[in-house]
Formats: sequence, C-alpha cells, structure tokens
Amino acid sequence: MIVLYQFPGGDGVSSVSPPCVRVEMALRLLGVEYRRVDLRTRRAARRVSVTTRLPVLEIDGERITDSIAILDTLERRWPQAPWIPADPAERVRDRAWEHFANDHVYFMAHYLRWLSPEYRERWIDV
Repeated sequence: MIVLYQFPGGDGVSSVSPPCVRVEMALRLLGVEYRRVDLRTRRAARRVSVTTRLPVLEIDGERITDSIAILDTLERRWPQAPWIPADPAERVRDRAWEHFANDHVYFMAHYLRWLSPEYRERWIDV
C-alpha cells in the first residue's frame, strides 16, 4: 500500500505545497493506487517526518521524505515513468532545473506567501 502524507489544499488544488502536488501528480501519472492523508499541523507532520517537512511517501512500510528523493524512488520502482526523458543528457538537465526550482523558486513563493506582510494578508484573505 502506498500512502502520501501531505499538507491539504483547497479550491480544487490538492495541496498548498508545490512539492506535495508534484508527488501526487507523479503518482497519478504512474496510475498506481495510493491513499492521501492530509496533515494540518506541525504536530501531525512530526508523527510521519522527523523534520516535519512534507510530502512523505510510505511504500511497503518504508517512509521517504523530500519530493526529489520520492521521485527518485518512484523512478527506480517504475522505470517506465512518463516524465523520465529517454536521453540521459535531458534527464540531467531536467534534474538540475528541478533542484533549482526546489531550492530557489519554492522558497521565494514561501517567503511571499507567509513572511512578507503584504502578501501574507492577501493570501490569508483568499
């Protein structure tokens, strides 16, 4: 059984977290059955992740944290994953962009959403 632990979403979006959405999209693309568990608090997240970071994917009792590590695991278990480019050079380029987005774009969006007072108020109103 596969279980995806993630932050909940709303307004038709499965999660407020881009890494959580990315993992759920990968599971859907693979067509595998999984159960989604939405965790709403840091305390709940700490029960499945010592770092409290989500997503966490549980496969056969093993818990994998970090969306990139999760995608690596899915790619090893399902080598036919449709998002994997056939060309090795393209795979390297895709992974470099993925790390860039994870390390820079995500945290800028996080800053704008929660730490910048102007944008925080706008996000909370939505």
